[in-house]
Amino acid sequence: MRLRKAREVLATLPLLALSLVFLHPILWLADSAFRQPVDIFSVPPILVRDPVAAVQRYTLGGFMQSFERWGVGRALLVSVVVTAAALALTLLVCSLCAYAFAFLEYPGRDAMFFGILALVMLPMATMIISTFETLRFLHLDNHLLGLVLPYSLSPMGVFLLRQFYVKIPRQLFEAARLDGASHLRIWWSLIVPLSKPALAALATFHFLWVWNDFLLPLVILRSERLHTLPVRVQVMLSMIYQPPYQAIVATGFLAAAIPLVLFLRYQRQFIEGLTGGLQS
Repeated sequence: MRLRKAREVLATLPLLALSLVFLHPILWLADSAFRQPVDIFSVPPILVRDPVAAVQRYTLGGFMQSFERWGVGRALLVSVVVTAAALALTLLVCSLCAYAFAFLEYPGRDAMFFGILALVMLPMATMIISTFETLRFLHLDNHLLGLVLPYSLSPMGVFLLRQFYVKIPRQLFEAARLDGASHLRIWWSLIVPLSKPALAALATFHFLWVWNDFLLPLVILRSERLHTLPVRVQVMLSMIYQPPYQAIVATGFLAAAIPLVLFLRYQRQFIEGLTGGLQS
């Protein structure tokens, strides 16, 4: 028994060491967000050299500077509004599309589904010019709606939900149709409640993409008051002379902490929905 426990401990140590390697950037960011500029890049870190003094020297100066001088509060609000609106539209659009691909029969259904799968392999950068030209034609460039609409289309989300829907017993769908329920009624009252794990996985996955995306807001939004959080960080980094390192680190920690907390809160639903949707 003792030999078995010793082997388990020895097998766990490499994993623990590897986890510390991956956690180091997050831990450094969390510690540096409350540091004075002189302590951020100190070698060895002040937290290692003198832990008591390090804790006593924590400050909120970086957060105050980022909000008062660099407009991080407005950028945070814009990111929250854009992400929430895009997430709501994505769940609605992808869920309805996946329902049509999973339960309805019509000519060209499989060809359309394979076309959506082909879009999954195209990175956003390859479509950025056509997206910008379309939004400019619709007079939605430099407008938050012009940023929300492209985010609301997710081929990966349609694929994920469709794979989950086909696992739902078709007898439930046919019974609801025999009872006279419309497609919208079946989707809202039957399919959506049964697919909460897949919807949670899609919400988590899409939230991380929209929240961290930098390219599309940079191209679509020209006004400084419409900057999202990643674009605002880039503006702060572009200060060639005396970059505000303390404010940059504090803003970076804020941008990373919000999705991290949400992921830790809903990680079980995310894993269940993702594995359930991708299994054949």
